[in-house]
Amino acid sequence: SHGTAEDGWCIANAPVRVDLAGGWSDTPPISYEHGGAVTGISVTVDSVKPISARCRRIKDICCKLITEERCPEDGSLLSTRNVQLKTLGDLSDYRDPCADAALLKASLIYLGLVETSIFCSNDESLLCVPLQPYLEKLMGCNCGIELVSTSLLPRGSGMGSSSILAGCLISAALGCITNMNCRLTQQQLIQAVLTLEQMITTGGGWQDQVNGLIPGAKIARSKREDFPVEVFVEKVQVKSKFFVELNQ
Repeated sequence: SHGTAEDGWCIANAPVRVDLAGGWSDTPPISYEHGGAVTGISVTVDSVKPISARCRRIKDICCKLITEERCPEDGSLLSTRNVQLKTLGDLSDYRDPCADAALLKASLIYLGLVETSIFCSNDESLLCVPLQPYLEKLMGCNCGIELVSTSLLPRGSGMGSSSILAGCLISAALGCITNMNCRLTQQQLIQAVLTLEQMITTGGGWQDQVNGLIPGAKIARSKREDFPVEVFVEKVQVKSKFFVELNQ
């Protein structure tokens, strides 16, 4: 779900996913060579969507990136990491998945903050260039951006939280960017997450974001030797008894 709060935050939150059959057939090279088919469902945790992102404009001419881990029982803050970006060099480690706020950095780059080719240059002086002109171009005004990711699940939960969080980050940030004031279609968002995970070098397939960001039960398929990958989603009608048993 997606919305704008009264205090200027653009918010996106999502459930996580459980794959029932076909997991790993969505990942390269299997999906490229043979196509993939995964059956899965989106699920809340204790009736709460555990993955969220929020974004807002700020007066400071910088990017404030915050990663939060919260308690699933009461939402209390367990830990937080803050990264402030003021130069191109502060963004340069976005390809390292172990770097602080790598997913948040890559989300802003994907949305057009800077061209990735800048980081391929041998001119190290470029890394000292201020982000201000890039922010002004992206935001359409003299302001900065604050982007926050929040998870109620521990790392490595096995429920697709990283890919789903990437989708939330892109959706929330879009609401704050002047020249991209739009909402992506489901197919565009799935493709965006695929691209983002290639940017941060983690790779991966498409079933996490499909089963987490698209509600309900579904069978998702991709064709063999189809580039770029296009995922076809077929909703599955499930008897209420199945969900009762699953919740138990």
